[in-house]
Parts: sequence; C-alpha cells; structure tokens
Amino acid sequence: RGSEPGTAGTQWFVSLGDFPEMREGTVIGEVVTGMDVVDRISQVSTWPDRVPYHRVAIESVTLVGGEPGR
Repeated sequence: RGSEPGTAGTQWFVSLGDFPEMREGTVIGEVVTGMDVVDRISQVSTWPDRVPYHRVAIESVTLVGGEPGR
C-alpha cells in the first residue's frame, strides 16, 4: 500500500515452491510439522486470482526456536 506509516497490510503466505513474484516479501518462518495440512490447503478451489472460494483459516501457529524478542 505504500511506505507511509499505518499503511502496511497483515497478509502472509505459505509458499509451496519458488515465489519470484514476491520480491518485496520477508521470509518469517518455515513449516516444520503439518505439511499435510499445507498440502490440503493447496488443493482448495480458487477464483482465477487465486483467492479461495471459501475462507481458509489458520487456527494456531507455534513459534519453534528463534531468538526471543525478534
């Protein structure tokens, strides 16, 4: 949306492979367990712009490792 304060979005993506279109993105993690769930999500039917027909919700995310406060 721009670089002005208060204009950042809160989307994040789980990529199933290389994603060169995401040049300005930041990698924030990786799937370490539950890849079967990612595979099921990847099978959801979508509109031509890749938006799912039905809402897909992530109910929980667990931080594993990493540095506190980062």
